[in-house]
Amino acid sequence: MKSNKWILGLLTLVLILALAPNSSAQVQIILSNAASAAEISSNHMMQGSDPTSVGAGLTVSGQLIATATLTTTYLTITYPGPLTSTTTGYTMNGTTYAGGIPSADPITMQGSAGLFSAAYITTFNGPKGTVTVVLPASSSATSGSFRIIGIHFDGTALTAPLTGTASLSSGANGYIVPSPNTFPVVSALSPGIGSMVNGFVTGGTNGGSLLFFTNGSTAASTASITVTEGCATCWRTPTDSSTDGNPLPNGTNIRFTVSGIPSGVTLTPSLVLPSKSAIAGTFTNTSLKANSGSSTTNNQTTFTLSAEDMTKIETIEVLFTASGTSTQTSAGPITVTATVFPVGTGVDAAATPTANVVDSTSLAVGYPVFTDVEVGPVTIGTVTAASTTLLVPYVVSVGNYDTGIEVANTTADPFSASGFGAIATNGSLSFTLYSDNATRTGSAAPITVTSSSTKIFGQGFDSSGNLDAGSVWTGSITSDILPAAGATVPTGGFFGYVFITANFLDAHGISLVYNGAGTSYGAPLLVVPPVSSSANRAAPTGGAENLNN
Repeated sequence: MKSNKWILGLLTLVLILALAPNSSAQVQIILSNAASAAEISSNHMMQGSDPTSVGAGLTVSGQLIATATLTTTYLTITYPGPLTSTTTGYTMNGTTYAGGIPSADPITMQGSAGLFSAAYITTFNGPKGTVTVVLPASSSATSGSFRIIGIHFDGTALTAPLTGTASLSSGANGYIVPSPNTFPVVSALSPGIGSMVNGFVTGGTNGGSLLFFTNGSTAASTASITVTEGCATCWRTPTDSSTDGNPLPNGTNIRFTVSGIPSGVTLTPSLVLPSKSAIAGTFTNTSLKANSGSSTTNNQTTFTLSAEDMTKIETIEVLFTASGTSTQTSAGPITVTATVFPVGTGVDAAATPTANVVDSTSLAVGYPVFTDVEVGPVTIGTVTAASTTLLVPYVVSVGNYDTGIEVANTTADPFSASGFGAIATNGSLSFTLYSDNATRTGSAAPITVTSSSTKIFGQGFDSSGNLDAGSVWTGSITSDILPAAGATVPTGGFFGYVFITANFLDAHGISLVYNGAGTSYGAPLLVVPPVSSSANRAAPTGGAENLNN
């Protein structure tokens, strides 16, 4: 019985010795990192620590738990994506580079103290996202710590939350890394631009929408949009984008691309802010124009951020003001898209990178760089055909009764010298007749006719079928419009209404119902405003049925 107890004790001793490599570890490594609350998901140079705190980084502490002799050990710290920053004096492909990337904020070890006073970064592998630190040998172990700052990495292909890990080259050298050996890096990934819509900020300028006509006149010369940040820390100045407070080449800029700018027109962007906003910045191009020839960026401007508040999501208004005279003769929309900027690939995709994982082309563009993710397009205006729609709400042709119509082309006026006059324009007239008499025969489709060089009717058209500026056209339903359309007055008469499209602006007119006895009744033609958007059709103040005299 005693012999069995002795054997049991011996087995226990063997088991203790077998566990000796773990139990003999004397310094426990603790990793602490204040994670970035959010990074722009298209950023190739994400920050590995809290951007709101200058000098924030990964703190590595060594906690002495028992006296022992330590031998040299390698601590490898792995980030979730390829490193797009480097340390100073790094070696790549057998070549040693003196400077770090970026030069204002390279990977640096700071605050080495106690046991880790002699610790240093020995290697890093950009593509693998690793930084390796030499932990020193010591015969009189104490506690110690150091901090690594300047970490930037490419997280564009990742999903948040993002974490890093740490590992030792050996677990038998007196150092241990407890499990789990992870630390937080980025809590969330967000778009740089949360939204971009038509509108204006509280207390700002309601720019509405731009409106140009193909005859060169301008009906509305301003437009406004609001742009909202994707997260509270998404928009950063060059200083905010650095971990140690030295400004980088750029921060989070926003590039706007305006398509459909009419030839002859210049758009000037300006910044409008809500009250108490911390945002400040400038536009690189304040004369946006249509691209022509080899020019491909005349229609682009970049908003360069110089101040912001990283504690709240910001919204700005961009007001576009037009100048010049449109020479565009085709109709179409004017739209804007936006992306965080500068745009670049961020990493060197070559089999043998020339500068670790950072692409020299991207460095020439800026740092940080982003994937081009365009928000929009948002329509900020239109170029529309120069036309006026008139409504004759009641016409009749029966017995001795007929309806006469007069249309005036008032684009010739006395106000041009003051700068507020119309642009003299000639144009045709189109008539669309709707009949509602109970005895009509044939199709219920409307009757249409448009004046042309081969379709001249009534009095007032020139030889091309146009009503010239300063001229008046007159005609009647029975004698002119119906015959020109190849139609006749149906049995029982014609009762209905007529839409007239004048292919020029500033058309006005009057209708007159009369009979053979000399009795007549007249009324001005109703002017139908253009439909600026389908959304306006339901609005009380917009749409095709908002009629004005």
